[in-house]
Amino acid sequence: MLDINLIRDNIEVLRRLIREKRVVCDIDRLVHLDDKRKIIQKTIDEQRFQQKQLSWSKDTIEEAKMIKTIIHNLEAEYQRVMDEYTELLWSVPNLVADHVVSWQSENDNVVEAVVWHPRSFSFKPLDHQELGEKLGILDKEQASKVSGSRFFYLLGAWAQLQYALINRVFSCLTDKQWIADCIARTGLSMPVIPFTIVIPPTIISQDTMHKMGRLYPKDDRYCLDDDNQVLIWSAEHSLGPLHMDQLLDLDQAPKRYIAVTSSYRREAGTYGKDTKWILRTHEFHKLEMETFSTPDQGMNEHRLLIEIQKTLVWSLGLPYRVINKCTADVGIMNFSGYDIETRFPAQETYRETHTADYMTDYQARRLGIKTKMADGSKVFVHMNDATALALGRIIAAILENYQQENGTVVIPHVLCPFLGWKSLITSLWLE
Repeated sequence: MLDINLIRDNIEVLRRLIREKRVVCDIDRLVHLDDKRKIIQKTIDEQRFQQKQLSWSKDTIEEAKMIKTIIHNLEAEYQRVMDEYTELLWSVPNLVADHVVSWQSENDNVVEAVVWHPRSFSFKPLDHQELGEKLGILDKEQASKVSGSRFFYLLGAWAQLQYALINRVFSCLTDKQWIADCIARTGLSMPVIPFTIVIPPTIISQDTMHKMGRLYPKDDRYCLDDDNQVLIWSAEHSLGPLHMDQLLDLDQAPKRYIAVTSSYRREAGTYGKDTKWILRTHEFHKLEMETFSTPDQGMNEHRLLIEIQKTLVWSLGLPYRVINKCTADVGIMNFSGYDIETRFPAQETYRETHTADYMTDYQARRLGIKTKMADGSKVFVHMNDATALALGRIIAAILENYQQENGTVVIPHVLCPFLGWKSLITSLWLE
């Protein structure tokens, strides 16, 4: 959420963003309630002051009772106003950075870079599901019998690739020199701090998910309503609250975390869309980065995370493009958002495989995460999250881009050390 004074200072900008981000928010009602709560609080304070001035003699008993009743009624009214005020305050979208263009749909996103030319094939390339089934490393039919639609068994070489990618990312993000090289490519001046590997919970309370701003739309979540819990659909959902209600020491450096988890999404509203491929599944696995920084470090962290994403995809030799998301696609909470879309040759298109979100202090206010600045003041931290690798989609891209006419798949060279230097998928196993 935003500070109410920031909202008042940017009221016209926010009116536009409410339209462009397609948010349901009555900002005029919010301002009215802010005025009203201040008036009620002032009246309560005046009544309490008057209450303290009474001499507490028999002559003042009735007056004291009357003041007590007035205060009680005012406090009840204040709470009613605050409940509505808080709900509206949480519905106001974040402001956006200057580089976020103002447009009407995701079709207006800006392509900032295209890297690697798409591969030319001398044969008709198969899609990753066809390849996976032919190689015996993906079983959709049996998973459908066991779990229902949009589930898969990932076998042999596919599973090995997934663990190789995890180990590759962990080895990079915990390597101080690798991080320093990424920072150098951005031209930024910032601390060279490796990422801490975390194994977070994949079930969190619905209250915490609401503070993260990710509980709704609820019909797209796997909710455990009897326990007031929900399954996460990205590791960021449980990494973000890692420091909930804490005062962090960020004087020397930001805190950076990396985690891999199972993720769960009902994919409500996508019936019949992308059902053929391993793109919209109910259970999937992602490597996610999360950072906490001081306000002056926040945008630099955002740029660093994007550079890390680009470096990881580039090192796999996959053609990709970098997308600067417009106001209609950037998200309610985001000040800035970028996607990386990777080329899927069998589909002759690019597909989103990464996203990087910079929330400023929007989430931290809801989570109660602060830091102490050099001047002694306490401020809310700035938070960033970004995909390191969406494992299913990246493996699908590897299969499509590295397939050979004889049905085998070459393994990207950077993964070979994590696979016993095997470099080819010929069937269920690696060679």
